[in-house]
Amino acid sequence: MANNEEHQVKEAFETIHLPEDIAARALESIEAKREQRESERVEGVMATQSNVCTNSLVRQEDEHAEEPLATQEIFYANKIAGQEAKTAEEPFASQASDHTIEASKGRGSATSQKRRKALRFAKGGRIAAIAACLALVACLIGGVADFLRPVAYVGIDVNPSVELTLNRFDIVVGTHALNDDGQQALDEAPCMWRAFADAARDLDGAMRAIAGEGAVAEVSIDCDNENRYAALAAQSNNCFGCKGEAHCNRTNAEERQAAHDLSMGVAKYRAYQALQEAGIDVSTEECASMSMRELRDLLVRNEGDTSEEEGEHPRMGNGQGAGAHNDGAKGHGHGNGNGNGKHAQE
Repeated sequence: MANNEEHQVKEAFETIHLPEDIAARALESIEAKREQRESERVEGVMATQSNVCTNSLVRQEDEHAEEPLATQEIFYANKIAGQEAKTAEEPFASQASDHTIEASKGRGSATSQKRRKALRFAKGGRIAAIAACLALVACLIGGVADFLRPVAYVGIDVNPSVELTLNRFDIVVGTHALNDDGQQALDEAPCMWRAFADAARDLDGAMRAIAGEGAVAEVSIDCDNENRYAALAAQSNNCFGCKGEAHCNRTNAEERQAAHDLSMGVAKYRAYQALQEAGIDVSTEECASMSMRELRDLLVRNEGDTSEEEGEHPRMGNGQGAGAHNDGAKGHGHGNGNGNGKHAQE
């Protein structure tokens, strides 16, 4: 467009015949105007572009600035709508909640009752089981205690000297060696947990083997029951008298304790007392180390020849007693109680 205008202006100047100087100044003026207009146009374009950029930045800032406001408006709008919906639904929700709570309470109550019943049952079961276990333990303890309870004590003096403890079943539940020979006899013929008759038979063999030929067995029984004493005395005579001389007498707890305090069996303790009464000077240690054969022979020698000729043997029992000889002869004993026995004359 500008080129056409310039072309027309040039043609007009060529058509009009003007002086050269006027024509030159006119052309300069026109050129200056043209340059000014071009410069203004460029400045306008640049200003327009600058305004466009500025407006774009402003719009972006406005958009970013308005965005939270829009979000807040949406949030508050949603909140208001939610409150209205909640207000509208509140009666129904309240009813449903009440129903749910009641149902939950019902279920919770039923569950709680079941749990309490289960706990009571489990607790009762545990208590019953514990009670049963305690009863069983009590029965076992009671049975064991009853089995181990001593009812009789049988002391055997040969040298070895031992004492056996018996329960109500006549089972040996305790042994006591009164000297070293007694411990040797118990080692050779174990007696624990055996019936008295069986244990006595084996023990007699072991004790006579230690004492040697001509050994005399003195049996002292501490028992409160008369029938039991009679049965034990019969078994003792059968077991200890089958291989040699044997005597069986009754004793008590006080006499047993006095004998044990001097490290003797009851029969040796009685022999010691008899020797003291006869005026024989013998110590407790000497008496404890002697065999029953030696003690009886010592007593016989100090009582004189008459007792020997009449076949009388000093009795270390606690009463009157009679002894049966293997050859059929009869003898009489003296003592402080009841006694009986078998004698084997050489």
